[in-house]
Amino acid sequence: MTFTEAVGPTNTMFIRVQVVGTECKPPSAARPIVQLRVGHGLPVGLPEFPQRQPIFDQVGTQVAQATIRPQADDIQLVEIQVNEPSTDWKIQLINEDSVERGLIWVVAGTDNGTKQPWIQLPADKSFGELEHGTSTTQTVQVRNFGTDVLTFNDTPGPIGNNAHFKLIESSGPVQPNRCGTFKIQFTAPNNAGTSSAVKFAPRNNDPVAAHRNSINLSGKSKNAIPTPPPPACTACTACTACTSFKGDLEFFPDKPCQDPACKHIGFAHNF
Repeated sequence: MTFTEAVGPTNTMFIRVQVVGTECKPPSAARPIVQLRVGHGLPVGLPEFPQRQPIFDQVGTQVAQATIRPQADDIQLVEIQVNEPSTDWKIQLINEDSVERGLIWVVAGTDNGTKQPWIQLPADKSFGELEHGTSTTQTVQVRNFGTDVLTFNDTPGPIGNNAHFKLIESSGPVQPNRCGTFKIQFTAPNNAGTSSAVKFAPRNNDPVAAHRNSINLSGKSKNAIPTPPPPACTACTACTACTSFKGDLEFFPDKPCQDPACKHIGFAHNF
């Protein structure tokens, strides 16, 4: 892979190489072999500090010398002392582990410049269907693929202009090759069968806008259960026993027909 020379104030260039782990932790894998090449010169492997490897171009001019300083969490820091500027740098990373591994590398003119967080959020998160007006709280996982600590600056509260989604707790700092979580609450809309969605983009210190720095949240209130019609009227019980009266002659029964589907309620007249 070709990269642009980035020499710092001391004529030194740094490359931070990280092995990507799984399950939100470093893999503790075999360190990859790092080789450098300038122009059409020979690619050379790099020794660990304090040893340094001279790097020559195609005509035999020594353009640099380099070493590797192993870091924690399966990170290697390549330090290149540049003698002659070049526009044709190449790096080759060879996986020495027994399984396939992802490799992240950052080039800069200073050690701190190679420390860059890399946010990775899932694309979508569904909160499912809830009874209208009820709430649920779930967690959203965020991963740091980068070479520096990923930090967030979010205040708990409604997400965007959508009152149905609320940030309950923001993730704390996430170390390289680690994961953090956000706690998010969803309250189903009051109208049955109504969907709600919002994009959550936490504020963070990853400078690369192209990284997956947002997640689409969605949820829905359940459709209302229709009220079943009353059963068909089969028969109304005749009411004959009377316990009260109105006026001089009209008596009302103590047991009128109880079936609401019936068209009349029987009553008795006694003279």
